[in-house]
Amino acid sequence: MLKTGAGALAVGLASPRTLFAGTSPGRTHRVGLLGAAHVHLERYARFLRDAEGIDVTSVYDDTPEIARLAAEITGGALAESMEDLLAGDLDAVVVLSENIKHKDYAIAAAQSGRHLFVEKPLDIDGDRADRIAAAVRKAGVLFQTGYFMRSMAQMRFLREVVREGKFGKVTRIRLQYAHGGSLTGMWDGHHAWMIDRDQVGRGALGDLGIHILNVLLWMTEGDPIEDLSAYVGNATGRTNGIDEYGEAVIRFKSGLVATLGSGYVDRNDVNRIEISGTEGHAYLNRGRMFLSCAAITGVDRETYWSDFPDSLDHPFSLFLSALRGNGDSLISVEEAARDVRVMDRIYRAVNADSEV
Repeated sequence: MLKTGAGALAVGLASPRTLFAGTSPGRTHRVGLLGAAHVHLERYARFLRDAEGIDVTSVYDDTPEIARLAAEITGGALAESMEDLLAGDLDAVVVLSENIKHKDYAIAAAQSGRHLFVEKPLDIDGDRADRIAAAVRKAGVLFQTGYFMRSMAQMRFLREVVREGKFGKVTRIRLQYAHGGSLTGMWDGHHAWMIDRDQVGRGALGDLGIHILNVLLWMTEGDPIEDLSAYVGNATGRTNGIDEYGEAVIRFKSGLVATLGSGYVDRNDVNRIEISGTEGHAYLNRGRMFLSCAAITGVDRETYWSDFPDSLDHPFSLFLSALRGNGDSLISVEEAARDVRVMDRIYRAVNADSEV
């Protein structure tokens, strides 16, 4: 069943922050971990260990075994509560909690004047995400979220050529990002919250698909959404009713039609993008790009293409660098909140005539 949600939806946003008030190059910056249930906790711990001038001083999670694990792998001392952690001598807070806790944690951290990394999605619905954004703006602190695709050289190249008009009128964009988490036990143990609707908010399309939604809106910035349709489903029956796969179709004011696909029941980890325009076409799959655009390649045929700008570091590494006064490649809190609002509309389209 394909459900439609009509009405124009503007997706304007503020420019990413480039002034890093409160950062001090050359000194050690103290970081607190507020929530640690995220599936990539161990990866973030490695980033923290490898970063120069960063010291994890404290850790809090309201599940004791998760708190102990986080303290063990980061070296931070256990805090007894959120208030206890925020009362400490901290420069920044990293929120890796269940999605439902993002709002309370992020707002409290921002109001305490701490720079802030919040894993995506910013929150479980647009109103809550907007409240986080308002608190971050009022506090004037640094903000970053975990949209790693924004750092990929190929994605940066595609955004540049699309926005420069080298593909002519872009008519279709297809993005797909999926894995087999529901088939491989990814949600076992303390990651079970990822399939608890009350804690995660949404399933594959909303929680994983927000990565590619952000890429799409980054590429099409300034082109308002006119309407959208969506479908989601559950394949295994083992995920407490959240969606395990889904597709959304978004039509923009320019006439561009974009398709987003995401899933937890794909046998291959899939990261693909296809862009079709009147003057060019690109297909990117597993890092390999095939390009048809004479204005870029100089030939009138499909060509394997690997001439890209440099990749950026992972967004978390960029955040840690920003704490030390280096770099300006942060994703704004306005973008993070906007993405949640658009995802609200996508799920509203799913629910237009019946429940998910």
